Amino acid sequence: AWNRPAWPYVTVLSFGLTLLIADVSTIPSIQALQISRQAGIQMQRLRANDGFQLGAVGYIEPSLVFYARGHVRLFSSPAEVLQTVPFNRSGSPSITIHRRYCIVADRQAMKYFAAHHVQYFVWDWFNGVDVADGRAVRITLLTNVDPWPKTRNAALPATGPSKPAPESSFFPAGMT
Repeated sequence: AWNRPAWPYVTVLSFGLTLLIADVSTIPSIQALQISRQAGIQMQRLRANDGFQLGAVGYIEPSLVFYARGHVRLFSSPAEVLQTVPFNRSGSPSITIHRRYCIVADRQAMKYFAAHHVQYFVWDWFNGVDVADGRAVRITLLTNVDPWPKTRNAALPATGPSKPAPESSFFPAGMT
C-alpha cells in the first residue's frame, strides 16, 4: 500500500483545482455567456426607473427572469405579444400609448414584427451563447414607446437602432 506512486493523486488534485479556478474566475468573466444577466439588469432598470412592464418572447431563460427581478411575462409567440402589447403599426394612425413595455425578443420574433410592420424602439441588443442550447443567439431589448422622447430627432424613423451597432469580436462574420 505504501509503494503506490503519488502522481495520480497529485494529477487529479491539480485538475480539480484548475477546474475550480476556471469556474470561479475565468468563465464568469466571458461576456458572451452573460447575455441573460446583461439584458435582465437593463430590464430591471427600465422597470424601476421608468415603470416599464417586462416581457420575453423567443428567448426565455430562467436566469433572465432572475436578473430582471421577476415580473417578466413570458410570451409563447410573437403573435401573443402583438395581442397584448400596444404597438403602433406602419401606415396606421399613431396612437398614444399609456402602457409601456420592454420586451426581449430573439431573431425569429424580430422577423415576425418586421413582417407585421410593428413600430418599436430598440433599447439595446446582445450577442452571445445560449448556455442551455450551446448555440449563438442575438437578443434585442425593444420598447413600444420612445425611451428618449426629449433627445430624439423628429426626422428619425421609429423602427431601427437607437444606438450604433456594437462591434462583435466574439462571432466571426456572418454569425451575428
